[in-house]
Amino acid sequence: MDTDTNPPGRPWFADPDLDVLSAQILRVDLAQPNLEPLATYLADHIKQDPPEKRIELFGDALFDLSRLLEEYAYGAAVAATYLKATEEARRDLHTKQLQGLKAVPMTSIIRALLSPYSGFLPMPSTLISEPTVPAPGLRILGGWWAGQLIDSAILRGLSSLDRVATILFLVADQPINETKMPAFRPEELRKLRNSYEGEDWESLRELTHHELFLFVKDYRDGFIHRQRKPMQLHGDHTTFGADGTIYQGIEASMHFALLGAFHEHVIRPACELAGRLVGVAKTGDSGQAKTAASD
Repeated sequence: MDTDTNPPGRPWFADPDLDVLSAQILRVDLAQPNLEPLATYLADHIKQDPPEKRIELFGDALFDLSRLLEEYAYGAAVAATYLKATEEARRDLHTKQLQGLKAVPMTSIIRALLSPYSGFLPMPSTLISEPTVPAPGLRILGGWWAGQLIDSAILRGLSSLDRVATILFLVADQPINETKMPAFRPEELRKLRNSYEGEDWESLRELTHHELFLFVKDYRDGFIHRQRKPMQLHGDHTTFGADGTIYQGIEASMHFALLGAFHEHVIRPACELAGRLVGVAKTGDSGQAKTAASD
């Protein structure tokens, strides 16, 4: 880090550049999409006392959506802070790791057998005092923590899209199973083909086939159901398959870039397209919505 702005003796997190970086992420790069049309729809449909069930569910989904987007951006900002603070330490570790694996390749099976004996993680307080310390498993503590924050944000990003799908179902007054809400998937949105139409609707449906959405979903599915993709922040600098194939872990900058790209190309458009579709449903314009929920 810049010693001019962060002189010896000052804690690493006091670097003013970190606040500039965080502000750029929170207020510009990952600023919350415009949810006002969705809030307006809710305000126009709470005249009953108590509100009808679908409006209660709409309010739940909208509140979740807002909080998930907020957590997505904040998690990204904190991750960026730790990535900047550990940049040099992570670069040095990666260089040493590549040199070591040229001589001693280790398959995932060997790594799994060794992992119980690799040592203990530093105490959590070390994240605040000294995030550049190494952690077992060829990781830098602060970088490893940043990787967890990125993965957490990815889960929240996909969950926010599911809330968008739920909102569209509720506005169209379509049946919903409250124990398994609609997901942002092609087969789910296909159920709304008799409720919406027009350019905005087609653009929204196309997002379920967007290459970035499919990559992020596959990353999440591997994280939950199969095997995580190798990421350098998690210690997967280079791994060897059982057949000797060499796999490079996704570098930290690309890992983090997923958040910005996913927000820009999928999350933000989905929220704003849904807002326009809900606004059309409110006015009953048949150019975009075939049916509108009754007031």
